[in-house]
Amino acid sequence: MALVTGAGRGLGRATALELAGRVAANGPLGVALTKRLMRAAVQRGPERGRATAEETAAVFGSDDAKEGAAAFLEKRPPHFTGR
Repeated sequence: MALVTGAGRGLGRATALELAGRVAANGPLGVALTKRLMRAAVQRGPERGRATAEETAAVFGSDDAKEGAAAFLEKRPPHFTGR
């Protein structure tokens, strides 16, 4: 999703809540890692915004990753547990 606003303008409450809901619907491990990496990239430079092999393996090897794939194949909403 790409959102562009003018300088000094926010998204607006409805758009911000819709975007937050879309983010929150994803697996919590992946969301947490993405947030941490984005914050690191902004604060310390782009190279700090890259996941290590261990971080990637932890997210993609998690129960939540398996649940996400199963839910997709079964055409149902996922039920993430943060594991």
